[in-house]
Amino acid sequence: MNGKALPIGSKSPGNPALNARRLYNSWIMSLKLAQSWVTSAFRLPPAVQDAMRVFERASAEGVDGTLIVAPELTFSGKCCLAHWTGEEFAVVELSPEQQQAFGIKPGTLYTDLEPRQKPQELPASRRIGLTDVRINDHLEHDSSRPLIGKFSFEAQNSLDVTVLRCALRVKYFRPEMPCRITCFSYVELVGRQGGLDFSFESLDSAHTPGAFQGPLVLIFQLVTARSWTMTDTWQRISNVLVRVIEVE
Repeated sequence: MNGKALPIGSKSPGNPALNARRLYNSWIMSLKLAQSWVTSAFRLPPAVQDAMRVFERASAEGVDGTLIVAPELTFSGKCCLAHWTGEEFAVVELSPEQQQAFGIKPGTLYTDLEPRQKPQELPASRRIGLTDVRINDHLEHDSSRPLIGKFSFEAQNSLDVTVLRCALRVKYFRPEMPCRITCFSYVELVGRQGGLDFSFESLDSAHTPGAFQGPLVLIFQLVTARSWTMTDTWQRISNVLVRVIEVE
């Protein structure tokens, strides 16, 4: 289901048709995962249908999708956020205060599709397990300061990692966000498992100071690239982890 990983300095595959077929097969399999999650989590058939239309559109366009589901629509009675990458789900529960801050009204479903990226990234290759992400000041983050913390990783295969140059990528998300923000913290993985520090530029440096006060969703993933200025050489090499911070 996954494409072959590309180490730094290697050439991108020379068969675009093969790449497209791999990506297509990956999206078809993951769409079934999306269907399974929606039918097991949602209480009402209309909500199931609305959510599936979002994932089907995301699959057709080859983009990530995010849902925020009000408690009245779930079997658990909890407000939750689900981020779908095309290969997997990451689901987190939101507190009533976060639901209110995000403007999620009772009984509603908020949906978001990322804009289509051109050129597209290479098909993902799950080589590394991103096992944990810890943010230093997640309860009271000052938007004028860098976002710092530590992440842990573990290779999926004993032969997979000796030294690997890559980046921890974070995508910031909140409903009706005025702009899309993606940041990178460049790292070098050594050995099969370990922990490394990360640092991302301040939110204020990316947008108007104070624009992101309140809860903010952070979507983390490890990626490699032959060139960080050419998106068609980027490749996701880990699962995603989702965290929610409070921005002052």
